[in-house]
Amino acid sequence: MDADIHSLIEKLSKASGVDLFPYLAQIKEGESIHQPTADLRQNPINTDEITLLLGKSVMQDTRLAVLVINTEMNVLLANETYCQWWQTTPEVVNQANLQHLWSSASREWWHLLTLIKHAFIKQKAFEDVLHWHNNAQETVLDVKTRFIGNNGQSTYLMLTFEDITKRFQRERTLDRLSFVVKHINDFVIVTNEHGQIEWVNDSFNKVTGYELREIEGVPLTKFLQQKDLNKEAIKRIEAKIEKNEIVEEELQNRRKDGLPYWNKLTIRVMYDTAAHQKKYLSIHTNTTEYKAHEKYLSQLINELQHQQFAIDQAALITITDRNGYITHANEAFCRVSKYEEHELLGQKHSLVNSGYHPRSFFKDMWGTVRKGMLWRGEIHNRAKDGTFYWVDVTIVPFLYKDEGHDPYKYLFIRFDITERKNAEKQLIVAKDKAEEANRLKSNFLANMSHEIRTPLNGILGVVQLIEIESDNETMLHYAHLIGQSGQRLLNTINGILDLSRIEANRAEVSWEQVNIIELVSALVQSLEVLANSRNIYLNIEFNLAQKQVLIDPYLLEQVLNNLLGNAIKFTERGGVTLRLNDENNCLTIEVIDTGIGIEEHFLKEIFEPFKQESTGMERRFQGSGLGLAIAKKIVELMGGDIKVHSKKNLGSCFTVIFPEQKLNPEAESQ
Repeated sequence: MDADIHSLIEKLSKASGVDLFPYLAQIKEGESIHQPTADLRQNPINTDEITLLLGKSVMQDTRLAVLVINTEMNVLLANETYCQWWQTTPEVVNQANLQHLWSSASREWWHLLTLIKHAFIKQKAFEDVLHWHNNAQETVLDVKTRFIGNNGQSTYLMLTFEDITKRFQRERTLDRLSFVVKHINDFVIVTNEHGQIEWVNDSFNKVTGYELREIEGVPLTKFLQQKDLNKEAIKRIEAKIEKNEIVEEELQNRRKDGLPYWNKLTIRVMYDTAAHQKKYLSIHTNTTEYKAHEKYLSQLINELQHQQFAIDQAALITITDRNGYITHANEAFCRVSKYEEHELLGQKHSLVNSGYHPRSFFKDMWGTVRKGMLWRGEIHNRAKDGTFYWVDVTIVPFLYKDEGHDPYKYLFIRFDITERKNAEKQLIVAKDKAEEANRLKSNFLANMSHEIRTPLNGILGVVQLIEIESDNETMLHYAHLIGQSGQRLLNTINGILDLSRIEANRAEVSWEQVNIIELVSALVQSLEVLANSRNIYLNIEFNLAQKQVLIDPYLLEQVLNNLLGNAIKFTERGGVTLRLNDENNCLTIEVIDTGIGIEEHFLKEIFEPFKQESTGMERRFQGSGLGLAIAKKIVELMGGDIKVHSKKNLGSCFTVIFPEQKLNPEAESQ
C-alpha cells in the first residue's frame, strides 16, 4: 500500500511540477497522532511499568514534581512531590484530565497546555519557565518534558517541574548588580590573585581615559603609581594586600591626557567560586571635585580665621542665645569691661548697663533684632570698676534658613568710641566758647567802630572846611591827604562793622519788590565818574523777562559796590561789563573785567577777610581785603551763591546767582 501511494505521489509531482512528498509526510504524521490510543488499548501500560521506565530516583526526588500524561491529556502518574506542591492526593490527580485539573489555574498554565498539545503533534519535547503565583507568592518553575513509551513507541509525555525561584532571584540580582557596577560613577577594577588588572567598568574609561586593552595585565599598584606619585601609599597598599586586610587610601593620579585627579579607593579580597581563585575588587571614588571644594573651604576658613582675628583685635565681641544670655565674650570686651570671661558667661548685658539710657531705648533695640533686623547705635556702658565708656554697637541676629524671622542667637560687634565721644564733647565746648568769643569780638568791633567813626567823621568835616576856606596851597595839600587817609580809614571801619554784624547774626534781610533795572542803573551811574577817571568803560547789559524782583536793595547795592569797585580798581585798560539775566527762574549777575586777573592758586582764598593777592611793599592797590568777604557773606545771607573765574593778565568774572526770584505780578501789571 505504501508503495502504491509513493508511486502515485511521484506521478502527481511530475505532472504538477510541485514536490508533494512533504505533504505525504504530514499525512502520515497526522495519522500517527491518533494511533497511540489504539496502541494503548492494544498494549496497556500500568504505573509500575512507568515507574520502572522513569526510575525510582526520579519519582522520589523531592526537588522535582513529575506528571506522566497520555495523548488525551489524562494523567497516568503523579509523584508525591507534585501532590505536596499542589496540595492534593494521588487519587485526585491520577486519571484526571489536565484541562479539568488546571481549569482554575492562571493563563500561563493554559499556555503550558498548548505547548503540551503541540509537543504530541510534533512528537518533540520542550522546555519552558513558568511563573506560578501560589498563595500570593511567586514561584518560578523550570518545566522540562520528554517522551516515554511502551515497546519503543513514544506515546506518553513526562513533565518535570523544578523550583528555581532562588536561582532565578540570584541570577536577577546578579544581572542588576552587573548593570549597576557597569554604570555607576565610581570606577571598578578587578584584578587576579597576582594583582594584575583583568576587568574594569565603563566609568573607568570616563575618569581615566584608558581602555581595558591598554592596561589589561598591568599590576594595579603600578597603575596607581604613575609618574612616581603616591610612593608611600603604594607601600601601605601592598602591605595590607599581603595580609588580606581591607585597603582604604586616597591618592592623586593622572589621566591618560596628563590631567591630575583624586580618587578614594577601597580594595577587598573576593573569591571566584567558579574558578576557585582569589581576586581583588578595587572600587575608586573620584574625589577631584571634592578636593577642590575642600581646598576652597580650607582657604575660606583660613580667611575667616584671619578676619575673626582682625575683628577680635579691633572690636569688642559678644554672642548671646535667643534669650539674651551671653555665651561668648572675646578678650577685647573683657579688657574694656574689666570683667573676666567666666563672670560674663550666663549673664545678660544689663551687667554693664550704666543707667544712661532709658528703658525704652533697650526695648526698641531688642524689638528690632528679635524681628530678624540689624540694629546699630551708640551705647553708654559702665565697667566693673565703675568707670564709664562709650561703644558703637552693631547687633546681628542669626536666623535659620527658610524658617521665618525668629533668631536663635545674636552677635554683638562693638567699637570703643570713648575717646571720640570725649573729643566731640570737648569740640562742642570749644565751639560754644568760640561762638561766644566771636560774639564778644563782633560786639567789641561794633562798639569800637562806632566810637572811632564818630571822631573820624568830625576830623573829615574839619578837613572839608579847611579845603573850602583856606587859600594856602600847602594847607590844601595836607588837608587833601588827611581827607584821603580818613576816608580809607572810614571805609575800613564800615567794612569791619558790616562783617561783624553779619557774623554776629545781627544782620537782617529786608525783602522788597524792586525794579532791578532802575536800581542797577542808578548804582552804575554813580560809579561812571570813577571809571572815566581811569579811562576805562563801564557797560550794563540787561537780558530780563521781568523787571520786578524780590530782593533786599540795600544789601544788593553793597554787593555790587564791592564787585564793581574792585573791578574798576584792578582794570587799567579795557573796561568793566555788568550783565543781568533771569533765565531758569534765577537772577544771575555777572561782573566781567579786563583787568590784571588773579592767580589760580589764590582763587580759593579770595573770599576770606583781609586776604589780598599782593601784600607788603609790593602792593600796587590799596584796600583792606574785606570787600569780597562782605559780598560773599551778604550773598549767602540772601540764599544765593557767588563764584569767580579768572586768568592772570586776562581778567576776571564774578558771578552771583539768586535762585527762584519770584516776580510781583501786581507790580508788573502796573
